[in-house]
Amino acid sequence: MSFVLGLEGIQEFEEHVKKICDYAFAHAIQTFQSFTPETASCEKRNAFLAKCHEGFALAQEMIVDQLLVIQANIRDHTSQLKEAKRKRDKESVKWYETRIIHLTHRESVLRKVADAIAWQLWGLQRWNLRRLYIGKQQPHLDSSNINSIMDEVKKINKEPLSFGLITDITSFIQIGDILKVDRSSEPTKIYLIEMKEGVMNEKAMEFIQMFDKIQCPRIPYFFAQEHGKKALKQAIRITKQQMRAAQVQQFVKTGKGKDLYLNQEIMMPDEVFEEEDYDDILMELIESCKSNGRANGIVDECLFVGVYDPMMYPAYLADFVNNLYLALSRTSASNAPFERSEEIHIYETYQFLEKTYPIYDLRRSLTIPLSRPIFLRCLPEDAILNIIFGKMIVLLYLDYDQWFGRCKNFDMVGRWSTDADFGKYGAEKGVIQVLGRIPIFEKKGQIHIIGEGTLTRIIDGTRPDSIIEMYSKSFDHIMALGSKSSTKN
Repeated sequence: MSFVLGLEGIQEFEEHVKKICDYAFAHAIQTFQSFTPETASCEKRNAFLAKCHEGFALAQEMIVDQLLVIQANIRDHTSQLKEAKRKRDKESVKWYETRIIHLTHRESVLRKVADAIAWQLWGLQRWNLRRLYIGKQQPHLDSSNINSIMDEVKKINKEPLSFGLITDITSFIQIGDILKVDRSSEPTKIYLIEMKEGVMNEKAMEFIQMFDKIQCPRIPYFFAQEHGKKALKQAIRITKQQMRAAQVQQFVKTGKGKDLYLNQEIMMPDEVFEEEDYDDILMELIESCKSNGRANGIVDECLFVGVYDPMMYPAYLADFVNNLYLALSRTSASNAPFERSEEIHIYETYQFLEKTYPIYDLRRSLTIPLSRPIFLRCLPEDAILNIIFGKMIVLLYLDYDQWFGRCKNFDMVGRWSTDADFGKYGAEKGVIQVLGRIPIFEKKGQIHIIGEGTLTRIIDGTRPDSIIEMYSKSFDHIMALGSKSSTKN
């Protein structure tokens, strides 16, 4: 039984996802059982890479086929939902809304597999990958020139050491139509390809080439006079796309540039910090859950993790809250709210929840564009699939106060925003608010506003202590450059 993706057609969908995952993550491994990159010959490494690309291509074709069907159903149900609302048919409204939720989750699962392919192509380099996101909503495939793009990637993928990924099937790549990786020489070359077709685009490209060559400010006026304002707007749109792609390529080369989503200048340090994850702890809890139906643990004394089998514990959220109550209020089990009178239980639980921070379901990562795909975590495939299909629930709770307390171990301060801080940073893009406050790291006058990216890292599996250490080193890097600034991520 699936608790999120819906019952209708779920078995067939699960089988499709398992097959797609086999292609995307195991195709080469199944062929080269004893492959070791460090000791393999150049010829064998290339053969392994070619097999990886072959698996990516097979997975991509299945993802495209599945997304086209799902998106068509979403569009159809959305239209029928509007009609049901017009007729005030409450039962039909509820059915269509629920069905759209199920279909949207299925779309998210498929996009995350495509994200995982992109991450593998770019060597898991989060700092470069996030430059490809500009905060837009990904389009429906049938509203883009998907057939032309498919034809182009098939041409690219005929070369064993090259692979072309359709960006519109991912949840976060919003620059270029195709992400192309060429491993035929060292170093690996990465391209962001824009696909343009049709008479209007041909005219726009002619204008761009002419303007680039002549640089006359009157050219746009004459172009609009001859071809119309619509053609000029298209030319401007294409120019902006080319500029964004150039900015990303420049950042990859130099480590300096602008984050197009946050509209913020950034600079990568020469040394990349290796984050430490808590996947080993989560794996232990998953194994325990298989036997007991539930398991609870804590990471770095501040991140509470609960793993549940919803068939055995359908009220898993209530059980997790109960465990948080016991841990955070230091109440003995005999005084637990769930074992006392109903009136006291309701009152004390309400009081407790009023003061708690958000509880996150690990499946939330499926809907976060810049999250590290769960498929790349150090967990068994069956556990990953059980989580995304709702057959195993993983709940997370970050105790910010305990987390702040651990900052002193890294010569740093963690605190909540003052009124002045909130007025200055509260409305900025990427900033998170927890119970009406902004979490902040501070070190020797340097301030870091804890934003969506930091929280995403923790949901993705990074240890809270590793987050603190990373930003402590980041502060040291900034201070070494002799500048004072505030950052957010």
